[in-house]
Amino acid sequence: MVGAYIYAYLPTYLPACLPACLPAYLPAYLPTCLPAYLPTCLPTYLPTCLPAYLPAYLPTCLPTCLPAYLPTCLPAYLPTCLPAYLPTCLPAYLPTCLPAYLPTCLPAYLPTCLPAYLPTCLPAYLPTCLPAYLSTIAEAMESWLLSFSLGCLVGAGMAWYFAGRRLWVRAGKLSGRKAKQRQYLPRGSADARLARQGHGAELLREVRCEDALPWLRSTRLPPRFGVLTGVPDIHELDSKLSIEGYIEWFQTVVRLVLQAIPEDGRAIFMQTDVKVTRDGQHGRNASGGSYWQWLDKAYLALQAASQVPRARLLWHRVIFSGKLQAGGRSGFSAGYTHYLCFTTSDTDEALDRGAFPDVIRKGLSTWTSGSGAHAVQLACSYLKAQGIQTVVDPFCGEGSVVAIANAVGLSSLGLEKSAKRARQAETLDGTALLQADREECGE
Repeated sequence: MVGAYIYAYLPTYLPACLPACLPAYLPAYLPTCLPAYLPTCLPTYLPTCLPAYLPAYLPTCLPTCLPAYLPTCLPAYLPTCLPAYLPTCLPAYLPTCLPAYLPTCLPAYLPTCLPAYLPTCLPAYLPTCLPAYLSTIAEAMESWLLSFSLGCLVGAGMAWYFAGRRLWVRAGKLSGRKAKQRQYLPRGSADARLARQGHGAELLREVRCEDALPWLRSTRLPPRFGVLTGVPDIHELDSKLSIEGYIEWFQTVVRLVLQAIPEDGRAIFMQTDVKVTRDGQHGRNASGGSYWQWLDKAYLALQAASQVPRARLLWHRVIFSGKLQAGGRSGFSAGYTHYLCFTTSDTDEALDRGAFPDVIRKGLSTWTSGSGAHAVQLACSYLKAQGIQTVVDPFCGEGSVVAIANAVGLSSLGLEKSAKRARQAETLDGTALLQADREECGE
């Protein structure tokens, strides 16, 4: 009967008697009974009587019972009655209750009622709570803004420094170009006919793309042929040889070259000493700060020559390719190159032949390990003075030897396994290379 009675008569007597009895009984029974009956009858009587009693009693009862019934009932009645009572009572209860229930129910009712009450209530409560949270946000933004500004200033300063540094370095290089000797000449692509121009039609340059060892095993050079070459270092070979395997391979090449030259021929080797490691990683492929063994190429070549009948050393010079204050082109190579000239003839060597210094500057080269133009020119001139007409380089690389041989009036033959380097060797302009070398050293 209570349920039927409440639904029938509550809308009639609440407006009259609620103001009289609420002050006495509301604080006592609300904490106990409100959570029980509000979910059932609140949606029915709130639209009629809420506007009447809320302005008077809401500030008193809300701090006690709001946290208990809001999570359950707020989503149900807020869309209907919130626009009606908020303008009156919101300024009173917001400072006390808002921090408690907002985290729970705000996401549920904001999409529905926020557009309705914000225009009315926002001007009322913003002056109270805005200064409190603005000061907190301002402190955070002040700290962030200071860090951000400092970061921008540092970044701009570094960008200005490095941009200016590139200009300074470039200006310094341009101003000191004549004083600083260039080590390597960029790879050229001149027509091979230009390299032979001015030396007569009888001069030839032939570059074959093939492996040198099979060719050497099957070849006996005719008279007036000589060899000028550099046997590749251990790190320049395609296969990973052990130290013992490389020594055997190196000495095999030296023996084959000496066996291939004619009786009146010469074989000149350009060999740089290197340091090798035990792990099979050598030269530019090596890592770490140590090495296992120093390979003395002059010693290895002399050992190999001693096994070839009638082979003997005619002279031993040194090509200086490093700096007086430092080592060679890397930490794993010497700053000098052995220049070793062998022959198998029975003729004595005249004392006035080969008149060039015992220590020779290397000159320009087309790549780091390439033959130097100045040293190659001296060797080719020596071979020409011995009656040699054709120079052979079984490991010609990019073609410094075959190109400079043409430039000094000799025919040339080169062998190179790499098709790319063989094409470069066919077209390298030896005259231009020598001219660039002379300009660099001021001759």
